[in-house]
Amino acid sequence: MAYEGKTIIDEVIRVADLFTVTDELRGFSLVNCVLVGPGILYLNGGSLHGCAFEGPLAGMVWDLPETDRILGPMAFLDCNFEGCRFQRLGFTGPPEILQQMRQIHQVSS
Repeated sequence: MAYEGKTIIDEVIRVADLFTVTDELRGFSLVNCVLVGPGILYLNGGSLHGCAFEGPLAGMVWDLPETDRILGPMAFLDCNFEGCRFQRLGFTGPPEILQQMRQIHQVSS
């Protein structure tokens, strides 16, 4: 997989492959990519524009427990997703990010 700076364009990505040597990606832009799980993504900051999510909303968006630290999810921090499709992935993050995802999913369902 080739990166152009911190931009990935028109790739099919097994998300776990991005995290073989790190727990988080920061400041990436993904454009017209297909992101494939299985996995749980932690999103914080950044944006989602024109994205599609495959699967039932109730099983896809996970509210965070009241804690300072969570373990396990792959973190995308301040990353921008444009025209991406997410397959076999769940999501967690701050309440405002999860609300944005719920609104996007309602439009794309």
